[in-house]
Amino acid sequence: MARARRAPASRRPPPSEPHRLRTRPRPRPPRHPQQPQRPRQHAERPRRAPAAAQLHQRNLTDRERVLGHDHPDTLSSRSNLANALFELDEHRQATELHRQNLTDHERVLGHDHPHTLNSRHNLANARARLAEVGRRRWWQLPRRR
Repeated sequence: MARARRAPASRRPPPSEPHRLRTRPRPRPPRHPQQPQRPRQHAERPRRAPAAAQLHQRNLTDRERVLGHDHPDTLSSRSNLANALFELDEHRQATELHRQNLTDHERVLGHDHPHTLNSRHNLANARARLAEVGRRRWWQLPRRR
């Protein structure tokens, strides 16, 4: 008995409709007139930031006590606290925590570890923001006569 041959790709019928991918995006549901255009997280951030910083501080204290100062989770908690302080415009404290975090990351994980590189990036951002805050703005400069 002879086997049936498969037709070449150029002669095959196109795939049926249900198996094709959708080419058009689905329409979005209409917005309610009172629904805000953007999420409110940015508006609520100043209210929640002090409480978040306190929680991060408690978390860091507990992790240092339980896991030790060099544990990667403790380093992560220190970074979270520094980021929370950065959001509160406490740039000096945030910079100091990021510097301490970078030193510990380099000692514990090595210079080329991704977390160390991320910690170095965070320190650079904090130092840049600290320098930016220290500069005078154009409207604060004395006028020329």
